[in-house]
Amino acid sequence: MKQYGLVKQTKPSNTCSIPANELRERAKELVQQIEPVLWELSACLFRIKDEQLFLVGSPNFATFDDYVQSELAYSSRRARYLASIYDKFTQAGISGEVVNELGSSKSRLLARVVDEGNKEVWLERAKHTTYSELENEIQSEQQGKVIHDHKLGSINIPYYNGETRIAWLEVCELVSRMTGCEGKEAVLEALIAEFAGTYGDSGSHDQDAISQSQPDYDILQRYNWRCAIADCGTRLTLAVHHIEFRSQRPDLVDDPSNKIPLCLEHHNLIHNEKADLIRINGKWALKMR
Repeated sequence: MKQYGLVKQTKPSNTCSIPANELRERAKELVQQIEPVLWELSACLFRIKDEQLFLVGSPNFATFDDYVQSELAYSSRRARYLASIYDKFTQAGISGEVVNELGSSKSRLLARVVDEGNKEVWLERAKHTTYSELENEIQSEQQGKVIHDHKLGSINIPYYNGETRIAWLEVCELVSRMTGCEGKEAVLEALIAEFAGTYGDSGSHDQDAISQSQPDYDILQRYNWRCAIADCGTRLTLAVHHIEFRSQRPDLVDDPSNKIPLCLEHHNLIHNEKADLIRINGKWALKMR
């Protein structure tokens, strides 16, 4: 399929075998005592979100945000932060004891930058700095990345002729509309993602030549350049998906009502037969098999 953006990271597998209903009940208990059990709550929320366990049982929720706000009376933004802490720190090989020792505030900051290679440095900084000092260090780290002795914000694009400049300005406008970002680095990231999403190892250059030649911009525009899955909404790595597969309903191949935009991650889950596309209360969602 024709792609339009960035590929998401593969998330770590979770071997937890707690039934969905018990996991949700545990999450309810943990939100009342977040600091001492930060890691466990993060793990519960991650699994509920990653495996979409909020779809299991009664009532069903179309999105993770609906679930945490209705069932846990908990901020969806905070819940996503905690889920991302578990995701990021698990990938970096950081234990729950360390996270609970640092607390939620510093852990959320570290989730922005920590990985397997730099975890020892950042954990040491976190233990010996205040929250404000750590936040300043992380902001400085993110803003000060250097490419060929120039900060990202100072990128200059060479214009060899007038047509190149016009093309660049048009791309800037498109990327701004899709991502809400106007910086040159954001434009370059989107262009790289577009290329990787189409020609990379997990891209779709060889998977569907028909859809590549028919990008269906009207479908993308109808959904405001966002993935149609209610719990996602990303504006990157979009492909137009046939709700009823072309092989099963060739009569609906050109029917706009049979098409929705999906990001690469969700699109691949469907076509790799790992998830089913379902609709709950008029909203699209994926149910893992």
